[in-house]
Amino acid sequence: MPTAPETPIVPAMADSDSSSRLRASDADRDRVAQLLGAAHADGRLAAEEYQERLDRLYAGRTLGDLERVSDDLGGAEDLRGAAGSSEVVAAGAPERGGALAVPERVRPQLAILSQTMARPTGRIEGRLVAVSVFGNVQVDLSHATIGPEGVLVTANTVAGAVNITVPADARVTMTGLPLVGSLSPTRDPGPVDGPRVVVKAFAGLGSVTIHRAESETL
Repeated sequence: MPTAPETPIVPAMADSDSSSRLRASDADRDRVAQLLGAAHADGRLAAEEYQERLDRLYAGRTLGDLERVSDDLGGAEDLRGAAGSSEVVAAGAPERGGALAVPERVRPQLAILSQTMARPTGRIEGRLVAVSVFGNVQVDLSHATIGPEGVLVTANTVAGAVNITVPADARVTMTGLPLVGSLSPTRDPGPVDGPRVVVKAFAGLGSVTIHRAESETL
């Protein structure tokens, strides 16, 4: 007597497929934005493609959308592994000292034959990206509260200008490469115990300048 054909067993959907449908958070978008900024800075992405990918990034809704923006740059597994991580403190979670920790998201600043400005007023940390190509980027940190780990600003310009304003009490470090361009740090690095701002810069036929905000006097 013939036996009935065995019913094929369909494997369960892989966890990676499930995670790709998860909704992306602002922290997830920031991680990918930093990856794109690094790829643009080291020449893997041209300026036009960098801008196009940024637009797609901030229009994306799921982790899968974000992975498609950066899957040829590496870091997709890091993105999946970071989903739901503690890198961004959940609503209501206390920071040191009892204050709520909700870092302000600062989008990468790109100016091509144009000008743009970022002026955060909340708590900031991590990495900020500024790129100017025949343009002018201004990053004003003087009204922001810098987290205990400090801020890293990656500033790159080609025949343009990037101007960074730091708080009056900031401890500032600047490194980089001027190629027929100029890098202008602050006159003094600032107090040792001040909030840390590190600037890594490249200036080709352009300038990256750090300005220190004036101290408020009563």
